[in-house]
Amino acid sequence: MDMVFNHFGDQHWMMRDLPSYSFIHQWPEYTRSNFRSTTIPDPYHSQYDYQRMVDGWFDRHMPDLNQNDTLLANYLIQNSIWWIEYAGIDGIRMDTYQYADKEFMARWVNRIRQEYPDFSIVGELWVEQKALHAYWMESDLPDGNYKSPLQFLTDFPLYIAIRESMLDKEKGWDKGIERIYYCLSQDLLYSEPRNNMIFLDNHDLSRFYSVADENLQKFTLGLVMLYTLRGIPQLTYGTEQLMKGLESDGHGLIRRDMMGGWPNDPVNTFEAEGRNKLQQKAWETISTLANWRKSSPVIQSGETRHFLPENDVYSYFRYNQNDTVWVILNYGDEEALVRIDRFAEMLGQHYRGLEIITNEEITWGETLTLPPYKALIIKLLP
Repeated sequence: MDMVFNHFGDQHWMMRDLPSYSFIHQWPEYTRSNFRSTTIPDPYHSQYDYQRMVDGWFDRHMPDLNQNDTLLANYLIQNSIWWIEYAGIDGIRMDTYQYADKEFMARWVNRIRQEYPDFSIVGELWVEQKALHAYWMESDLPDGNYKSPLQFLTDFPLYIAIRESMLDKEKGWDKGIERIYYCLSQDLLYSEPRNNMIFLDNHDLSRFYSVADENLQKFTLGLVMLYTLRGIPQLTYGTEQLMKGLESDGHGLIRRDMMGGWPNDPVNTFEAEGRNKLQQKAWETISTLANWRKSSPVIQSGETRHFLPENDVYSYFRYNQNDTVWVILNYGDEEALVRIDRFAEMLGQHYRGLEIITNEEITWGETLTLPPYKALIIKLLP
């Protein structure tokens, strides 16, 4: 279930008849948030900047809730417990997590976990810098009297790395696929990076198919990373039908209805006959990857080892005591010849494997050839 504790609408019944003046942050005049979440972990922040970040309103029609009001705080906690009991949900995505009072949010997370120890709470944290993002994950490094209990974060740093890797027109030391390597190399900042929720887009962002230049091969590169990198994959509805839309064109386009299920829809993309060839290929790829991942502990919880990108080719391995999976991505627009000896520490004597998307056996000698914008997922075979 999606929840938001930072704000509500100005037409909400509670706003129309406030139980208490202190239920919302009151200002002499309309004061908008500065949206600078850096001010929260920043050890040098000014109170002026900090207060505008956490107490400023998201927009004129979004009054900012004051979680330091005792009645409101208790209401929000009790409301969450009520929804869990009433609807039987097993997880909450908390919108705009860092904008609410951090001490209250920690109290709320702990209270929910006290009642439901296995309940999952993911905080939406639109934070680009990895260190500032990792601040919000549960760890043994308290900030004064504050210690975050949050186990799951939306991984915006990785999303940005993937998006920018697709948009880069020039190649370089820190461009293209290198962005993903550098992003993942900083995972030491997280207490458990496998708990991050990873994604290619969401309801606020440009559709990934558009980011990938409406190129099915580039699109598939993203899907392969989504389902094989560490973390918990989130797929936005309509991705399987190649929905398009740029954030600059407005949320209405990004969030438009998916065709099918309503009597007046011209096509029904929930059924194969309603999908065109490209949509069917995308649907099949997603179905294959999602179902394979569901039954692959090595991907769900295995370790990761990656190698420096070389000539637009990035390789990483997911492994545990039982299995090893080799993921290799050619981000370039030319055929790539990959030297196998680079990966000896992971491949050992293996020379063949099962490619997951095609379900075909692949063998290699001293080299492996990859077509442009090609991704392979190879489960090593004895």
